[in-house]
Amino acid sequence: QQALQGLKLLNKELRQAVRDFPVERLDDPLVPEVPYTAYTQFIGVTQHNLYHAGQIAMLRRALSATTVV
Repeated sequence: QQALQGLKLLNKELRQAVRDFPVERLDDPLVPEVPYTAYTQFIGVTQHNLYHAGQIAMLRRALSATTVV
């Protein structure tokens, strides 16, 4: 429960940071070492989270299928 609350808080903070990010800087890198733009990084975080959400959905489905039998 504590880990879930922490994840929810971090997600809320990230969403706010993205909303507050200046639009004119979306094509700039967030840090010098990474060759990706801020926009690409923001999309990447979204894709990463969706990937793991899909994994969780599949695990839930698999677990519910085994407990019904």
